[in-house]
Formats: sequence, structure tokens, C-alpha cells
Amino acid sequence: MSDLDRALLERDSVRKFLPLPVPREVVDEALALTQHAPSNSNFQPWRLATEQQQCADPTTRSSF
Repeated sequence: MSDLDRALLERDSVRKFLPLPVPREVVDEALALTQHAPSNSNFQPWRLATEQQQCADPTTRSSF
């Protein structure tokens, strides 16, 4: 089991995040793991977005 798998399975809800960037490899692995998330009739209706820099536009930020 990878560190990311363990973190997802043993996660706690977090309301504050550190202002540190997440390595691209970790983001890619997390996105790849979403393919295995359960959904109704395997429909997988989710939409995912990544942010590479902080967005100053509050309208854009509230869309996600």
C-alpha cells in the first residue's frame, strides 16, 4: 500500500491547509486513484480540477 493509499484510507477531515505546493507526482497519483472511487452504476459523474497557482478571482475560486 502506498503512502497516498494509506492517507486516503485513514484520512481525517481537515479545515485548514498549509500554503505549501503539492508535488505534481502526488496530484497525478491522486487523480489516477479517483478512477477506482465507487459511484452509482459506475457512472463516475465527478469533475476534477487542479490549481497550479493561487487564484485571485473569488468568482473562479467559488466555482470549485
